[in-house]
Amino acid sequence: MASLLHTASPKFFEPDYPGGLLHTYAAGTTTNKATYSDPNERTDSQNANPVVLDSAGRATIYGSGLYSFVFKDSAGTTVWSQDNIRILALSNFALTVLDDTSAAAVRSTLGLGAAAVLGATQNTSNNVVVWNTSNNYPAGNGSAITNVAAANVTGWYWPRGYLSGFKLSNSGSTLTLNVAVGTCRDSTNAKNITLSSALSKVLQSSGSWTQGTGQNGLDTGAVAGKTWYHVYVILDNNDANADILFSTSASSPTMPTGYTTGVFRRIGSVKTNSPVTQIDLFNQYADDFMYYSPVVNVNNVTVDASELTMTLSTVPSGFNFKAYITTQFNDADGIYIYDLGADGSTVPSWGAGSLTAPLAMLVSYSTETIAAPMEVWTNTSQQIGAISASASNKIWISVRGYQDRRGRDD
Repeated sequence: MASLLHTASPKFFEPDYPGGLLHTYAAGTTTNKATYSDPNERTDSQNANPVVLDSAGRATIYGSGLYSFVFKDSAGTTVWSQDNIRILALSNFALTVLDDTSAAAVRSTLGLGAAAVLGATQNTSNNVVVWNTSNNYPAGNGSAITNVAAANVTGWYWPRGYLSGFKLSNSGSTLTLNVAVGTCRDSTNAKNITLSSALSKVLQSSGSWTQGTGQNGLDTGAVAGKTWYHVYVILDNNDANADILFSTSASSPTMPTGYTTGVFRRIGSVKTNSPVTQIDLFNQYADDFMYYSPVVNVNNVTVDASELTMTLSTVPSGFNFKAYITTQFNDADGIYIYDLGADGSTVPSWGAGSLTAPLAMLVSYSTETIAAPMEVWTNTSQQIGAISASASNKIWISVRGYQDRRGRDD
């Protein structure tokens, strides 16, 4: 629809220019461009070009788009000219919006619900979302989706493998593990899981898993000594409530009633002592789990030029972990410590230029005992390898802790 140039009958200049001539061209040219006396731009309402002003110097002019105007008096003398004059063309819908007298009326015309009142903002958790006045997450048309926990909705996602928080801690002679608040993607990168309140869970000797803090946490059976338990954060079938679960399985915990959709994420692992009185004491620093005291895993074992496979029992199984170890030996020859590779078949040969990385090496130039800290990756069965040039070389390995990426790289 065409728009009015000015008032219903604009008056051009003072004094009056009765019979004045308004030439209308396409902007930047001298090509005639039509104007109309009717907003619907009917053919029978097209003005003459030039438009001839009445005895009072007025004319009714509708148009749309960019124009170049040249105004002359009745004698044809140019009085004024202006290029790039825009007359906005407004649709009936746009006119309806402009005629609305309140924000509520505008939202109604635009088809928005009440949630559009607040616009894009931040909720109390500093998430940028659009909330309505009832603090509900809205649908795309502005209406409310109710009873949805914002942290676990499937309409927005943390990056693949994301994990933040869930710090594990324990203290004293107890089988209770404390878990801090955290949020992550689940093991299949399909859903977000958020533990909004810190809780504790018990490796129980009897009874079944129970929801809530301070309750039983083991998925099946009773706690055993010298056993690794993987720690999972789990999400219920309604995608609303998170809890903690222990399992000896590294990938398939037995999910309790109400959590059977299988939404979970492993957030760490803990080991019990024997006889069963407590979880081995550790401190967690991001992805590093460090023992209160180093634990001897390999004790006075002979290593020679053939592969020696050693098991680090105080590093979890089921995944590859970077073990922080202190290695000691007492021979004049060198000793290599290495990871076994994904399939456990990589066996380096002793000799310059023939060893397969990654390796850590200790070399002694006497028969004195030496020791040094090292880092080496275990295979999924907690194993690493060692070789030496001497058949009489003895080795001791203590584990100080390990790095657990907890699915960040999956």
